[in-house]
Amino acid sequence: MPSRFEPQVWGSEVRPIIDLSAGQLYAAFNPILTMDLRGDVAGHPQFEPAGKLEVKLGEAVAVGAEAYGAFGPIDDLGSEHGSRLLGVVDITGDWWDLNIGGGYGWGDADHVVAKVIVGIHPRA
Repeated sequence: MPSRFEPQVWGSEVRPIIDLSAGQLYAAFNPILTMDLRGDVAGHPQFEPAGKLEVKLGEAVAVGAEAYGAFGPIDDLGSEHGSRLLGVVDITGDWWDLNIGGGYGWGDADHVVAKVIVGIHPRA
């Protein structure tokens, strides 16, 4: 039976963000490098770029799209290919933020994708 969740629970990633805000528009690119600590490609860095484009509707709400790619281990780039496109809503509070999205995947990726990310930002 196929897993309904990410099969690799042990891993690491470097997620630099290159972003730009211009008025109500926001764009970001993440050239993500991940590395599984268990499994078939453990120890081999993998390239999984991501991008985001959104429009701010107010101080606390933005809507947009996010795209994710997966190209496999760097030493065998292109051995894997998956893409995901999601519609997203970002809501920001004083000390928290919420990113909710849903979309579709192609290639080696999951087909129906949903995500919820909660950010907590402790006050100093």
